[in-house]
Amino acid sequence: LAQALPVFIGQAAVEINQVIDRALLSSVGVGAVTSVSYSATLYQFASTVISLPLSTVMFTELSVFASRGDMAKIKDYLAKTYKLIVFLCIPILIEVLFYSRDIVTIIYGWGNFDANAIRQTSLGLAAYIFCLIPAIVKSVLTRTYYALNDSKGPMIIGVSEVILNIGLSFVLVGHFGILGVVGATSIASFTAMILMVISFNKKYVNILDKGWFTKYYNVFIAGIICTIIMTFWRNTFIVNLYVNFIVKSIFIFCIYILILVLKKEKFSEYIRFDS
Repeated sequence: LAQALPVFIGQAAVEINQVIDRALLSSVGVGAVTSVSYSATLYQFASTVISLPLSTVMFTELSVFASRGDMAKIKDYLAKTYKLIVFLCIPILIEVLFYSRDIVTIIYGWGNFDANAIRQTSLGLAAYIFCLIPAIVKSVLTRTYYALNDSKGPMIIGVSEVILNIGLSFVLVGHFGILGVVGATSIASFTAMILMVISFNKKYVNILDKGWFTKYYNVFIAGIICTIIMTFWRNTFIVNLYVNFIVKSIFIFCIYILILVLKKEKFSEYIRFDS
């Protein structure tokens, strides 16, 4: 019960934050709350599909390492997981940023879901997608804290994130509407990820050493090149909305992988972790 209490407090803070966000969105205009809710559903689908399998499988491995006091294994495991998260998320980020409207139209653009609803939902989705990497990193690190019998660390950072989110939402909603509220969530989430990584590095083991950027170099280069390609190709239309989205999604993913192959990226790091 003592260890569960911080988890309860952290979750309660998240629920309070959601209530306040909805209250602020209700002042933006008709359909704002619903549009953000729909965009959050799409974002959460992407983040959960990646984070849940990773954090579930990792919790077992990390608990074993923690029981042995093997911090070297925890460091190696987390370092590889961070890179795996970035590797998986970058093409999703690119796709959503350029084609959020197409995604929303394909999934929700039926019946009474009109053009304004599509516009608002796609704006929310484009802003939410910046939470993708922070959300997954936080999920993985939270499980790592739990494996080390520490439930207070994630709670403190989580409550701080909620306070920052609420403050930014109040400041930004009047200027940017939906983008202000969802953007505040993205900023707070990214800030909390940085704080959690720094806190874990200082309290337990330093995961990101001074040469961390070189380990991500190939993935960053592939993402930048794909972004440039999509910038020039985004307005090219192929047959219809569905074919256009599928073809471009497959194309950009293939280009992403091809660049990493040409850069001689070690894909074995993403496939198997040594226990």
